[in-house]
Amino acid sequence: MKKTIAAFIFMGLSTLAFSQAQPQGEFHKSILKKTEEIRKKTKPQEWWNKGVIVFSKQEIKRLGTIAETEKNITNTFKDGETFYGRAFMPKSIGELERKPSGIITRFYIDGKLSNYEILYSGENMLEDAWSSWSYVFPEDFEKMYNNLSAGEHIFKMEIWTDVPTEKTTTYVDQDDKAIGTTKEQINRGQFLGAGEFKIIK
Repeated sequence: MKKTIAAFIFMGLSTLAFSQAQPQGEFHKSILKKTEEIRKKTKPQEWWNKGVIVFSKQEIKRLGTIAETEKNITNTFKDGETFYGRAFMPKSIGELERKPSGIITRFYIDGKLSNYEILYSGENMLEDAWSSWSYVFPEDFEKMYNNLSAGEHIFKMEIWTDVPTEKTTTYVDQDDKAIGTTKEQINRGQFLGAGEFKIIK
C-alpha cells in the first residue's frame, strides 16, 4: 500500500519495531551497483552507498528483473503525464544506523529548493522492512506543478531521514561555573538517496 502525506506536517517521534528486511530484486541490486561505480568516480564520499530513484511511464516492480525494468526507464515526461518513480535503497528502513521518526522527500526545481516536500511519519511511516517504495506523478505532487512556466524543468528528488534531536547548551562563567542552559531542536537527518527527471511544459 502506498503511504503518502502532504507537506509540512510535523509529527512526534514514533517507535519503529525492527522486522526482517524484504528481499531485493535483480534490478534493485543491479542499479545500486551500477550507480555506485559511477558515483565513486564522480561524486564526493557522502554520495557513496546511497539509494537511487528511477522513473518510468509504467509501474516499476519492486522485485523486477533487469530486462523488464531497464527497457521502461526514462527521465523525461510531459506536463500532466502520469508516470512512476521508485526508490531503491541499499538498506531497509529498520537497518538504518539512526532510527528515524520519519522519511522526507525534498524537491529541487531547476536547482532551487522548492517549498514542497513529502513526509512519511506516524501512522503513514514507511515499513521497517522496506528498502524500496514508489511514487506516482502527478497524483502525489500536483501542487508542485502549479507555477511552472513553459519550457523544460529539471526536478531533483532527495530522500532524507527525519531524526529530531534535542540539543542542550550549557553556558559557564570565567570560573567554569554553570550559569545557564538553552535547549533547541535540531535535525540529525541522514541523506538516503536521490534521482532526477525532466518535465516539459
